[in-house]
Amino acid sequence: MLQRFDSITDISPEYREAILDASSGNPFIAPSWFLLFERYLLESKERPRYYLLLDTDKKPQAFLALKLSGAGKRQADKLRPLSNFYSGHYDLLTFPGTAPSAAIDGVLSSLSAVEGRCWQLELKPLLRNSPTWAPLDLGLRRYGWYTEPYFCHGNWILPSAEGGFEAYWERRPSRLKNTFRRRRNRMQTDLGYDVEIVQCAGARLELGLKAFTRLYSLSWKRKEPHPQFIAEWCRELAGEGRLRLGILFAGAHIVAAQIWAVSGSKAYIFKLAHDPGFNHYSPGTLLTHALMEHVLDIDRVHEVDFLTGDDSYKQDWMTLRREQWGIRAYRINSLRGALATLSCRLRKGFRKRLKHG
Repeated sequence: MLQRFDSITDISPEYREAILDASSGNPFIAPSWFLLFERYLLESKERPRYYLLLDTDKKPQAFLALKLSGAGKRQADKLRPLSNFYSGHYDLLTFPGTAPSAAIDGVLSSLSAVEGRCWQLELKPLLRNSPTWAPLDLGLRRYGWYTEPYFCHGNWILPSAEGGFEAYWERRPSRLKNTFRRRRNRMQTDLGYDVEIVQCAGARLELGLKAFTRLYSLSWKRKEPHPQFIAEWCRELAGEGRLRLGILFAGAHIVAAQIWAVSGSKAYIFKLAHDPGFNHYSPGTLLTHALMEHVLDIDRVHEVDFLTGDDSYKQDWMTLRREQWGIRAYRINSLRGALATLSCRLRKGFRKRLKHG
């Protein structure tokens, strides 16, 4: 049985707790993440949709978070993932004891009936090597959807760090170790520097959040579109003991700040910011070094995830690259879905002819 909910708070606390447990520490598919997403990140014409698959004993088997896009009668025409550029990972969640293929089959076999108007479905960003990727693609095609997979991002991780930080650092590229040593000595001599890692709510957290917002506004990156979401999520993490907000002081000035989350046995590097006026000291490198040492030796995580992006500097800190992909699917037995399918096939055929001359 597939149940549909219009808000994460409509799901009973018992099931929300089960969803949290099944997320295996992934903060981007946890109920608290979706609650903040609803409050701060939905566009005016978007509405959340949550789907919970239950067996005959009403035990949860799968959970999927989507959103409706559009307005009026056409709002239910398209279903998109309840994710955006903040979402480091996204997936259909399966519960312990349920095979991914069986859970996905159960969701997709009922979704068409529950959302009868929907002709387009999109899921992203999904790990291409996850247990759900192939069953999702195959299942959609089995239930009458044409699928169009596409690349989203690279994803660099440190899958294991046996021996703690010392062994990890010994294996880093010479250019990274040399840069760190030179810039650390230079900053220590010129200004002196110190690192604070904020983990709890309170005045130091608010200081760190204010500093992060200021530093981010100084960077080359686009203006932070949802600073209140960032602040509230950090407060949520701090309340659960999962926040690692690194602050680097150069003399009396905060010149770098980074937001990391520790959840389960993993650390996620979420946001980085520094003052470009201090680039010659590489404050980001100094702060990443301190946070990495903390999560490996104190938190003793088994994996560090740099989330989305193929930025070259990530390769110096991480050891494995994965790929995040999306699936765009069109329901073939609907007029608009059939037309979109035809368009996709024509484009694919045209590209193939161009490639082979």
